[in-house]
Amino acid sequence: MVARFPTLIGAVMLVIAGLLLFITGIILDVMAKNDRKAFIIDANRFAMMRRQK
Repeated sequence: MVARFPTLIGAVMLVIAGLLLFITGIILDVMAKNDRKAFIIDANRFAMMRRQK
């Protein structure tokens, strides 16, 4: 067993926080990529609508 439980608890909390931040970063990266694609598609649609007038 671990002789210093506060250190163990702190280390586990840091690992959990790191995993949460890593997963959050992946989610935000995917959302940013999707928003960028949607913006480009909307900009192209708007440009096509302006050309048709």
